[in-house]
Amino acid sequence: MKRILLLLLTICFSIIANAQDTLIKQDTILLKNGEEMICKITEVTPTYIVCQFADSATFPNRIIPKETIFILKYANGTRDVFTLDTPGVSNSNADLMFNKGQTDAKMYFKTSGVFWGSFGSTLLYPPLGLPTTVILASVKPNSENFRTPHPALLKNKYYFNGYEKGAKKKKVARSFSGLGAAAGVWVGLIIILIASIPQLQ
Repeated sequence: MKRILLLLLTICFSIIANAQDTLIKQDTILLKNGEEMICKITEVTPTYIVCQFADSATFPNRIIPKETIFILKYANGTRDVFTLDTPGVSNSNADLMFNKGQTDAKMYFKTSGVFWGSFGSTLLYPPLGLPTTVILASVKPNSENFRTPHPALLKNKYYFNGYEKGAKKKKVARSFSGLGAAAGVWVGLIIILIASIPQLQ
């Protein structure tokens, strides 16, 4: 009985280990439209790749044209990067990359510095608030601060341009948010001061 139990446990651990090994060794395909797929690349040709999905029992293989692929990341750590500036790439792909760049900038670009710069200058000396805010908003976003889950996409000019535009919009919005917040503090202080005047008399 103990031998049977030991054999069953050994089989179970073997199945779990194989499953984990399969998951770890998955490849990643990042398409030019921003879609990411986890799979096993089984064949690479000059025009397309063949990949296999672990959860696709009915149609385990899928053929993907190379012109739609941006990056192939293999399980062993190597990668192939394909440029978007190749013949046969439609304008719709360029638009998708531009829009994805704007979306990622909205989510990941950090602008806390411009908010507090505008807020602090307005709070300390209100006449300085507006010009400081305008200057902060007009400065071009530093590309070194561009944060994204897929840093390799920043090499794509359409994605980069979209991210830059999205970062600029976010920076302007945060700058004027700082101005508005500080102005709100001043208005609150003035209201409190006016309300306290009759009590002082």
